[in-house]
Amino acid sequence: MALTAEQKTRVAYILQKGKSLESQVAKLEGYLKSSDPDPVNAKMRYNSLAALYKEYLKYNDELVQLDSENSQLTDFLEVESRYFDVASAVTKLQRIEPIANSTLNASNITVTERQDLPRLPEIKLPMFNGKRDEWATYKNKFISLVHSRTDLSDAVKCSHLFASLTDKALETIAHYDPSEKDCKAA
Repeated sequence: MALTAEQKTRVAYILQKGKSLESQVAKLEGYLKSSDPDPVNAKMRYNSLAALYKEYLKYNDELVQLDSENSQLTDFLEVESRYFDVASAVTKLQRIEPIANSTLNASNITVTERQDLPRLPEIKLPMFNGKRDEWATYKNKFISLVHSRTDLSDAVKCSHLFASLTDKALETIAHYDPSEKDCKAA
C-alpha cells in the first residue's frame, strides 16, 4: 500500500527521531569508553537518553503501523541492543564507584568471628504493675536484662519498658512515647 503525502512526512519525522536516538546512544557509548567517565555525569546522560528511548518506543510502534517494511525497524533492534548495553554499563559504573572511592586500611576493617552457641530458652521480661513491694525485684531484673545492654538502642529499651508495665505503672508513663527521645524520661 502506497503512503499518502502526510504519512510519508510522518515516517520521515519518525526516522529522524530514530537517528537522533542512535546518535545519543553513540555519544554515551563514546563517553563511557573515555579514560575516566564520571559516574554522576554518566547517570545524568543516561537519564536523558532513557527519556528519549521511552519516547521513541511510541514512534517505533507508529512506524510499524505506517510502514511495516521500513528498514529502520530492523535498525532499531540494533540501536535498542546498544541502548541496553549502555544502560548496563552505567549501572555497573554506579556500583563500582563507591567501592573505588572508599579507602581500605586496617583501621576501618572489622572482622567478626561467629560462634555457634547453644540456643537458650527465651527469657521473659519481668512485669511490673506499680506495687511498691515488687519494685526492687522488677528494677534489678529489668536493668540486667534490658537497660544495661549496649547492643540495644534506647528506642528498643523504651519499647521493652512499655511492654513490661501494666496497670498503675503503665499509666504513670503513658504520656511518653516509646521512642528514643523519651526513653530517659520514661
